[in-house]
Amino acid sequence: MDDLVEPEDFYALEAPKHILLGNGFSIASGQGQFSYKLLADMAGGISEKSKDLLSKSCNGDFERAILFLEQAADVAKIYGHKEQAEEYSKESKSLREDLISVVRKVHPKYRSDINESSYEACGKFLKNFSNIFTVNYDLILYWTLLKTGGFSDGFGLDLHSTKYRKFNIGAICNTYYLHGALHLFDENGETIKRKRGSDDLIMDAIENSVESEGRIPMFVAEGEAKKKAEKIRRSPYLSHCLEKLRSIEGVILLYGHSAAANDSHILDSIWGSKVSQIYVSVHEPKENLEYFKESVGKYALIHKKEIGFIDASKLDIWGLSTS
Repeated sequence: MDDLVEPEDFYALEAPKHILLGNGFSIASGQGQFSYKLLADMAGGISEKSKDLLSKSCNGDFERAILFLEQAADVAKIYGHKEQAEEYSKESKSLREDLISVVRKVHPKYRSDINESSYEACGKFLKNFSNIFTVNYDLILYWTLLKTGGFSDGFGLDLHSTKYRKFNIGAICNTYYLHGALHLFDENGETIKRKRGSDDLIMDAIENSVESEGRIPMFVAEGEAKKKAEKIRRSPYLSHCLEKLRSIEGVILLYGHSAAANDSHILDSIWGSKVSQIYVSVHEPKENLEYFKESVGKYALIHKKEIGFIDASKLDIWGLSTS
């Protein structure tokens, strides 16, 4: 399966299909502000040293900068430099908090910022899949599924309060936020979802939760896969989501995901699942196909999975193609 697969051939597969969404899903919607580069340009609540690290050494990648600081703190501890270790840990925490703050600033405030035809196109695309897994923290998928219907995130059964709904493991669920999301919060070990009130918007509601109630969105922003996995293990909800990914069978499509080492905990779950075929959407295949053949292909061979690649532009999931 070395050649690019046509979308029609992928859709025609009879096996159950699942999808893993990465940052490219949100960028493809036309809301390009979700690139790490722009988020980094807007970072404000961090030291000048961290800004230099973020922009000059990490090319705007928050996760990579956080990883560097976490590793620097570990090294400083080993060599007995307690003050330096505390400084690096503090900067790492500030970066995570600033990332959440910047996302709220650049995030579209209105669901209507994406046009109806794009929601319809994306909804039609997503209905090809039995389960949706995402590492994105924004509300683009949430808004799309509100328009589409037919999907559930497991927060619909147990009314927690007038503002929040609590995740119920026994509820119908086929949408999983592997790294949390802006509208999800932790409360005493349980995961709750912020609802849009009758007189406010979801972004306004989230801002109220953060600013007035002192809540921080459930958000996995650690730099390296090991630390991400540790945070996931501390959350029953996130652990449940990752376990669901590990339990799937059939076929999975990775869309807008880089398959990088800092998400190896997620990739390992896919390799360890019962899926027989793994497909990867590739942005600009002429430039990037070889990277994915190397990064994904070698593991597919080890784990005896079939691998295929699809030109992301041909999927045109938001219906924005002009061709």
